[in-house]
Amino acid sequence: MESNIHNNLQVLQQIEWESIKKLLSTFNYFDLTIEEILRDISKEERINIYDFTQSFYDHLQGEFFRSLQLEFNFLPRNLNFDLLINSLSKQQALKLSSLNHVANSIEIIWDNISSFQELKLIELTKEDLNKTKQLINQKFLKTFRKFVARDGEINFENHPDLRPLFLSKTEIELKIRKNINYLLNDNEFSQNLQFNSYDIINDRFVVPIKSDHYQSSMGQIVTRSDTGHTLFVETTSIGKDNRKRIEYILEIEKILAKIELDITVQLSEFLFDIKLYFDVLKKFDIYATRAQFAFERGLCKPSLSATPVIDLKDFFHPLIPNPIKNDFYLGPESKGFIISGPNTGGKTATLKTMCLIQFFLKFALFIPAREANVYLYDSIFYFGDDGQNLEEGLSSFAAEVKNYTHLFGALTESNFIVIDEIFNTTSSEEASALALSIFKQLEIFPNTQILVSTHHQTLKTLLHNENHYISAHVGFNLEENAPTYKLNIGSPGSSFALNIFKNMISEEFNLSDILQNAYKFLDNKTIHYEKLLTKISQKENELNKVLEENKSLNLILKNKNSAMEGVLKLKLDERINQAQKMIDSYMSKAKQTLDDSKSKKISKPKSIDNIHFDLKKKLKELSPFNEEYTPETHTNLTLPDTYIEGENYFSTLLNTTVTLKRLNLKKGEALVTGGNLTLKTPLDKLMLANKKKTQSLKISNSAIEVQSDAKMEYDCRGMRLDEFENIVEKAVSSLLLGYVPYIDIIHGHGTGVLKNWIRKYIKNNPEIQQDSDDSGNDGSTRIILK
Repeated sequence: MESNIHNNLQVLQQIEWESIKKLLSTFNYFDLTIEEILRDISKEERINIYDFTQSFYDHLQGEFFRSLQLEFNFLPRNLNFDLLINSLSKQQALKLSSLNHVANSIEIIWDNISSFQELKLIELTKEDLNKTKQLINQKFLKTFRKFVARDGEINFENHPDLRPLFLSKTEIELKIRKNINYLLNDNEFSQNLQFNSYDIINDRFVVPIKSDHYQSSMGQIVTRSDTGHTLFVETTSIGKDNRKRIEYILEIEKILAKIELDITVQLSEFLFDIKLYFDVLKKFDIYATRAQFAFERGLCKPSLSATPVIDLKDFFHPLIPNPIKNDFYLGPESKGFIISGPNTGGKTATLKTMCLIQFFLKFALFIPAREANVYLYDSIFYFGDDGQNLEEGLSSFAAEVKNYTHLFGALTESNFIVIDEIFNTTSSEEASALALSIFKQLEIFPNTQILVSTHHQTLKTLLHNENHYISAHVGFNLEENAPTYKLNIGSPGSSFALNIFKNMISEEFNLSDILQNAYKFLDNKTIHYEKLLTKISQKENELNKVLEENKSLNLILKNKNSAMEGVLKLKLDERINQAQKMIDSYMSKAKQTLDDSKSKKISKPKSIDNIHFDLKKKLKELSPFNEEYTPETHTNLTLPDTYIEGENYFSTLLNTTVTLKRLNLKKGEALVTGGNLTLKTPLDKLMLANKKKTQSLKISNSAIEVQSDAKMEYDCRGMRLDEFENIVEKAVSSLLLGYVPYIDIIHGHGTGVLKNWIRKYIKNNPEIQQDSDDSGNDGSTRIILK
């Protein structure tokens, strides 16, 4: 059986593609959206779709998206835009309900025109849009909205042609109901009723008469119940009025049909514009669905490779909650990737994820990973189930052989072949030999790569020694008797079958002999080999634990740093409040002095200058770094006559020796370094040390303890703006202090709020600049010192 994923529904179910489609459909509004997303697209279109999706992703948290989705509720989910356009083009009369869908679509566009233009869904000028808006409003909307509300309710009284007929119809209905109520309350007549109520059937008011109580004098039978026990009768007393009411209804319908045709003809004049509005709504829902799916599932925009490569950072299966994330690399220099290790360890999930990623690429969906550089193969083949077919007389092994013979006839220009547990239905040695032979034969075909999982010892050992095959295994924690789901690249892994059996056998039954006999049956080489793989796996598990502990420790240190920053902020807030009170007091004194000067109570306004000088002095005392150089406090320091770059000076600001790196005499400042710190300082804070060197670097009068958690890369995609601002400002602080040579801020492509904010932030900060980037990647910004 050919197992090309693109043509095999059974295989699609095995890799859970149908579940992905179901998940994707929870984010769309219109029914047609998923069908439009899952269509064949060209390579050029795929690139444009990814860029457009990124733009929507960047705007996703805006108020516009939430308000627009509420307005969509005025439109039905099963709305067929193409059918409406076809009817308008042929001037086939649309019902009022359909015309209301057109009206709501137009109003949604007009109400949100600026946002649609910002998302580049509408490229017409405002002049053209306003001109069309005025015409449509004049010829359609203004009149239509007088008698049809946005929810579709028709107010007949507000239309001049419908009002008299509607009032007459209402009047006669009141008369009929009054007559029926009289009959229902008549004790003698009510004995004939099946139930004490009335109904409207075929536009006629009727009452339910018991079939065995009916007499022709009661009136005309309109219909019967399914059982025949109830007759619905138009009584003689209301027959005439019923017929008159029907005449009004027919006349109203006749006028409505004329109104609907007239409006349809008028709207057909704006066919181009209405089609444009429909396309905007469809396109919005398509890209909003793509972006929300990516946001909610933590997907990323991939880079598209021109050569066969799958390079993933922190990939995961999109249907697994709280998944363990792994890296994966299969480059053009490699023919295949072989995964071994215990059952339930994540091998199958990895294989299925790689197949799903190919489907995500095919339809230009974002990828389940933090970063992705991937190639889209022409054909993807997946072999994962037991192909036993009793009707054809095929054993499991024979069915698998048949699959592989068909495979060679189905290969195309580029192929990705995924096999879960290759030849697991026959002996290990023969299975390994056959698998290796198949792999060698596949190497003949260019741009063809395989991803295989196996328990066969010979196969995983021999392939590990092949340079053009990548060997990997999934981890297992022997202490907890559970898989770790970590993908360890570079070596094969043990299946842990005997260990798992040992940990799972019940103490209630004496089954230890089974285990011992199993060890005896295996030759020593096999046992030693499996023991070696087990020990390697244990060491990797211990190493992973250490790495996780280090991550936790770094997080604790980071939180401690944040706490210290909070303490400093409180102290600075206190100083600022004191300064504000002092400024208010001195401003009051200055105002009073000015008033006294104007009234000539004082002859010299110079006292204002005295107040100004006194204020500056007091504010300086409030500075967190208020330890000034004086001959009394620093008897061993003197101000230098000249400053020389590269020389050492004592900083009274930092209370330590620093090296002058760059001099700016115009601004009277210098860039200095000391230990891990790099910062700017006024020149008058740099002294010549005449005596002993000072102690190690520390910040005077400060409770700050600098932590070592500075990073050079921050992934901020999908963040709220306030969270993004805090991270950028903290990252820039580490850059200014010299802990990192640069910082990369990953904010995503497009013209979103994150990208716009950081570019403006850099422009307004005189100490930093954006580094030029020749890679063409506009999804991140590198910041360096000026």
